[in-house]
Amino acid sequence: MTPNKFTVNDKLILIFLFLTSFEVFKVSHYWSVMLFFVTLIAMGQRSKNIKLYWQFITLAIFLLSYSTFFMIYGGSVLRSISYYALSPMGAYLAGIYLIKPNSSDINIVKAETKGSIAILILTLGFILHGILSYVFGFMNLSEEIKLQRFVYDFWSHEALHPTNFNSSFVIVVALIYYAIFYEKKKLLKVGMVLAVLFVCFISIETSSRTNLVLAALVMIVVFIFDIIVNRLPPKVRRRRTMTYVTYLLLILVLVVANYSSVLSWYESTNLFNRIEDNSQLTFENDGRWDQWYDVIVNMPSFIFGNMPTTIFLAHNFFLDVYRVAGVIPFFILIIYMISTIKILFKLLRSDRFTSNIKCLLFSIQFLFFLSFIFEPVMEGRPLSFFAYCFTNGITTGLLIKSRNFE
Repeated sequence: MTPNKFTVNDKLILIFLFLTSFEVFKVSHYWSVMLFFVTLIAMGQRSKNIKLYWQFITLAIFLLSYSTFFMIYGGSVLRSISYYALSPMGAYLAGIYLIKPNSSDINIVKAETKGSIAILILTLGFILHGILSYVFGFMNLSEEIKLQRFVYDFWSHEALHPTNFNSSFVIVVALIYYAIFYEKKKLLKVGMVLAVLFVCFISIETSSRTNLVLAALVMIVVFIFDIIVNRLPPKVRRRRTMTYVTYLLLILVLVVANYSSVLSWYESTNLFNRIEDNSQLTFENDGRWDQWYDVIVNMPSFIFGNMPTTIFLAHNFFLDVYRVAGVIPFFILIIYMISTIKILFKLLRSDRFTSNIKCLLFSIQFLFFLSFIFEPVMEGRPLSFFAYCFTNGITTGLLIKSRNFE
């Protein structure tokens, strides 16, 4: 797929998609709102093919109900309308539109390629923002501020909490298995692997464990997925297993050969200091469990949300939605998430799609779902949900195009 295969509307959507994930001038909510309207206009030009898909309706009801309760309880109107309502809806519609599921062109491979390019453009914005914020922000901070684990945003020079900063890279980490075993272009393969290594590096520097765990999980779980769903032959399994062993041995050799330097660097990082100084890093003593418990036991008393500020972020997408907006958006969100899993499974079971797109979409949505369980989203990093909805739109569009969507 070359750039001239994209229409003018496609290119406009991709531009606003990149501007949103790159957070240009720190106004990603404006770029995402423009993406929403550009996509609506583009879809309006194909009015004969417009359909209101039930999954989009579910998503819209969740977003509108959440943003309404957020505004009622004194939240920012601008943030509610842009970040919490129009932004994820625009991402979902953009994903569907780029695939053009109802067009006369039913070339599935071409649609897969367009979807893959769009995901890489979205990912490029996230990783560029991370690199620039690290190079021009974190590296120039004083040691005292570095110990607080904050990163200064490249555009606004505001302090970013490491949890929110690192949650932007979930989609980057998800690409590691795909990059090693499926990406054919060597330059792109190397770039994707280096991007994941950068994310792991910055996670250690800012003492954020989530992406390190997700990187390990995606290598293991997606390999198992590849064996079961894509039916890897024994010869390919052995070759990929040897690739794993080779990479691990290479890392081990590099660490041993430069042991003193590696140890010296690690002992200077925030992750080492946090482990040394904070017993809360252990799994059983993780503060998230207490925060989950506080929200759960208070659910009956706050049916419509608006829990007091003494009940802190639960670091769980679903529980935090209940804490803020109550039972209505909470259950609608669960319905939407179940629908995304169902649609993904339908795509994975279909024989009309290549192993490449199955691996890519499974990796991304699997890691996003895990991160939603352990990290804040709407109040922490709404762009994570934006990216998730975009990949849902691509998945839905592909299924419609294949005539397997019900």
